[in-house]
Amino acid sequence: MKQCILLDNDQLVHMMWEMEAKKQGIALNCFKAFEELNEYLNGIQDKEIAIYLDSDLGNGIKGEEIASELSERGYTSLYITTGHDANDFADLTFIKGIFDKTPPKF
Repeated sequence: MKQCILLDNDQLVHMMWEMEAKKQGIALNCFKAFEELNEYLNGIQDKEIAIYLDSDLGNGIKGEEIASELSERGYTSLYITTGHDANDFADLTFIKGIFDKTPPKF
């Protein structure tokens, strides 16, 4: 079963994505804080696992900054979820795609 990860501070977004992932047969792991995600990733060997990061995680924490760190650690399938215009992230070459908050076709 394909696995994906979502980092978003909004429980409603988690619920929407979990329902859609279940319909698509995807194992989705949701996290609200980078610390939780980071702990989980310590046990993951697959550097190509799809990781979706909310751009605005609250308290001034930006998903794109976390994505940059994850990219430096070798993760290659990094996506930003946001309500902002995709062009705002055009210079982030390590990001594979920009999505709104609607769950994607995993």
